[in-house]
Amino acid sequence: LSGCSRLTETSLIEIAHGCPKLQSLDVGSCKSLVTDKALVVLAAKCSSLRSLNLRFCEQVTDAALAAVHDLCAHVQVRR
Repeated sequence: LSGCSRLTETSLIEIAHGCPKLQSLDVGSCKSLVTDKALVVLAAKCSSLRSLNLRFCEQVTDAALAAVHDLCAHVQVRR
């Protein structure tokens, strides 16, 4: 999904709800898509997540990243 400018926060939340076994997600450069709220929902619903690319997602805070690491023990996040 990298660079998809038409996706929204709601889109990412729906992906999280619909794909609970998701292991890898690249949302790099999806500036309007990746918010703290969407990221926390993703981590809560997709606890098997292993790889998450958040490059150029400036809206994401350190608090949201900490929550992702708490909820997805084996995730590697690229910023």
